[in-house]
This record gives sequence, C-alpha cells and structure tokens, in this order.
Amino acid sequence: MALSKRARARLKIMSASEKAAVKKSAKLLFDSELMGVKRMREIVRWAEKR
Repeated sequence: MALSKRARARLKIMSASEKAAVKKSAKLLFDSELMGVKRMREIVRWAEKR
C-alpha cells in the first residue's frame, strides 16, 4: 500500500528532527512486527528523500 497524498504532504513540510523521529518509529514498528518491510522502506525513503 502506497503512502497517501496526505502523508506525502506532511512529510514534505516536516523538519529534519521530525523526519528522524518518523524514521525511528517506522523502524521500531517494523522490528516489533507491526509493520511490513515494504511500508517501512517506503516511509524511510520518503523521509530521506525530502
């Protein structure tokens, strides 16, 4: 499942520290097996890209 338009827009306006927190929480959810690898990679990629 791709990131929603709303999520992409929010990632664009986030500060660097907020993006780091999003990446950290996505990795934590993945490690806890509450999020799949594809979604985690997509979130991390979007946070690093912008």
